[in-house]
Parts: sequence; C-alpha cells; structure tokens
Amino acid sequence: GGTPGTGVGSAGPGVPPPEPALRLFEPPVDLTHGDRFAALHRLAAVTRIHSGDVLVCGVRDCRPDVLIGLSDLCLAHGATLVGVPEPEVAPLLHAIGAHRATAAVVTPEKLRALTFDHAPVPVPDVRLLVTGTVDPEVARACHHRHGWSPVPVT
Repeated sequence: GGTPGTGVGSAGPGVPPPEPALRLFEPPVDLTHGDRFAALHRLAAVTRIHSGDVLVCGVRDCRPDVLIGLSDLCLAHGATLVGVPEPEVAPLLHAIGAHRATAAVVTPEKLRALTFDHAPVPVPDVRLLVTGTVDPEVARACHHRHGWSPVPVT
C-alpha cells in the first residue's frame, strides 16, 4: 500500500531516508506501517512470543531484517531479547541458562549441534526458532532428548 517512493526506507528517487535506523534496505523499498504491522503479526504467530518471554539470539545467526523484526516483536509484546555475539554453541547455551530463556534463535547447524551435544540442557521447554530448513529427524531427536521444540522462522 501507499504511494510509491513514500514508504519507510524510501524518501523518493535518489534521496536516502533522513533517519539512519530506517536505512535498512538496499535498494530502498516501499514499506508502510500496515506492511510492518502485518509482518510482526506473522512473526508473532510463528514464534509464539508473549509478555514475559526471554528470547536468546545469536546475533550472527540472523539476517539484519530478521533480527530487527525479532527486536520489534519483543518490544511490542513485552518480551526480553538477549543477544549473543559469539558464534559458538557454548555461549548460546550459557545465555539460555543464565537468562532462563523460553525461546532461542538457532541456525540448522546449531540445532544439530544442540541436539546431539551431550552437555546438560540448562532449561526445559525452550522453543527453538530455526533460521533455515529444519531436518525432521533432528527436530524429533531434539524434542525427544531435550524437550525442546524446533520451528522454522524463515
């Protein structure tokens, strides 16, 4: 919706948005508040993030637009977002335990490592939001071994 060239991220032909936080897309795209609101509702339906939830996310495991969407989602729903800058599995597991996470964002590779790692799971019932295709065998094994439920958020 909206008039072309007037949405968030597009201040018209050749003119960058005045707000640096809006300079997210190359090339600029037309994005209305309605579009953003709809995207957040879709993300909320997939992630089931609610007030009081704690979402742990490896900041290198998400595209910038997904990370921004998760941040907005947490703000809108009263949840906490914990960023983990290190790319390894151990710091992610530590953050899940230290913050008593209810959800965590992982890559398919990290899902496999978490599933077949023999380290104790720090928190039960964590929803794992996977940034790629979820292998059904790995998902079943993860749920069986740890009680964690992987779902794709791509």
